[in-house]
Amino acid sequence: MNEIVIRDFQTDDLSPLVHVLKRNIPTYFDPSEEAEFVTYIGKHSDTYFTALVNQQVAGGAGYRIDATGTAGYIRWIFFDPGNTRAGLGRAIVDRCTARLLELGAERIVAATSQLAGGFFAKLGFVTLRTEQDY
Repeated sequence: MNEIVIRDFQTDDLSPLVHVLKRNIPTYFDPSEEAEFVTYIGKHSDTYFTALVNQQVAGGAGYRIDATGTAGYIRWIFFDPGNTRAGLGRAIVDRCTARLLELGAERIVAATSQLAGGFFAKLGFVTLRTEQDY
């Protein structure tokens, strides 16, 4: 059985996370988003979780709370394609949600592609709008 660990981002996670992100290009991400992710981590590494499977970086997700403290956001969620349906997504969304609720979020938003819409729907998220080529 695979050992799944969700932990706070550590500096050494960046390179393996970029590698995992690249494995999701072009299906889930545009190549230009690699630089955006690195910039995001540079600014928000304190609000990012890394997912490990058998002690190997397998993906991650970030969370942010808005200036009012009432809306929380799940950002930059992705996993190694070889680890789909392993429980990572649910585990990391649960962790992000718990942290956002601790911070006072009254609603939680996940901006994601249509490809991940079904996953978030299973977790109780509702589609508010769809943007083409988001």
